[in-house]
Amino acid sequence: MAIDDIWFRNTAGNYNDPTWNIGEKESPPSGNTCTYTSGNWNILASDNCRNTNPVGVGGNDITITGTGTFYTSADITNYGKLTIKGTDATNRCIVTCDGGCFRG
Repeated sequence: MAIDDIWFRNTAGNYNDPTWNIGEKESPPSGNTCTYTSGNWNILASDNCRNTNPVGVGGNDITITGTGTFYTSADITNYGKLTIKGTDATNRCIVTCDGGCFRG
């Protein structure tokens, strides 16, 4: 997994807090604009994606880039390479796992 300018937020709204736990919850972003169909899954964080169904990516790569959020409450499995990259240290790509998560 490549991680660059990624920030995790805990329920208190703190970023990269040492008390962050993958099981903590926050309100998911609205909308469901990112649906995997085939091939590599290139996600724009600005779409503020919300994934609620299990997704198998067939060994393809997943890339989440830009400024915004990606939320999943279901497992995303069978991927090759996972890359998460914010625009910069101020314009972050925030990934939230709530129950489900990336499970290569």
